Amino acid sequence: MVKASEIIAWMDEIAPPTIAEQGDPIGLQLGDVNQEVQTVYVTLDVRPETVSAAIEAGADMILAHHPAMFVPVRKFDMRNPQNRMYAEIIKHDLVVYAAHTNLDNAPDGMNDWLAQALNLSATSGLLPAQKGPVGTYAMGR
Repeated sequence: MVKASEIIAWMDEIAPPTIAEQGDPIGLQLGDVNQEVQTVYVTLDVRPETVSAAIEAGADMILAHHPAMFVPVRKFDMRNPQNRMYAEIIKHDLVVYAAHTNLDNAPDGMNDWLAQALNLSATSGLLPAQKGPVGTYAMGR
C-alpha cells in the first residue's frame, strides 16, 4: 500500500498544478492525504453513481479528471444530492483527487492520449504554447 500523498505527488509530476488553467479547482478535493491506499477508482466525473461504484469496488481513492467540487459547499444540507454524495465520500473514507486542465495541458497528457487513440499524428496546441515545469505545454490538440 501507498499513501494518498504518494499518488498525488506522482500525479503532480505528470501534470503539475502550476499548468492548470487559472481558477480550475484541481488537486485534493476531499479526504486525508495520509490515508493508506490499496485500490484507486479512476473516473471522468465524480457523480453519485461513480462514488457508489467506487465504494462497491472497495476503493480507497477516486482519481477523477473533472473536479468533484467546482464551487465550495455553502450549506451542507443533505436534501441536496451533491451534498449526500460528499457525505458518502467522507463516511467511506475515500480520498478524491482531480487532475483536470493540468492533465489536459500536460505534454503526454489527456489530449495527447486522445490524439494517439484517434491515430492523429501532426498535432499542435489549440492555444499558444507556454513554458513550464514539464517543458512546453498547450491546451487542446
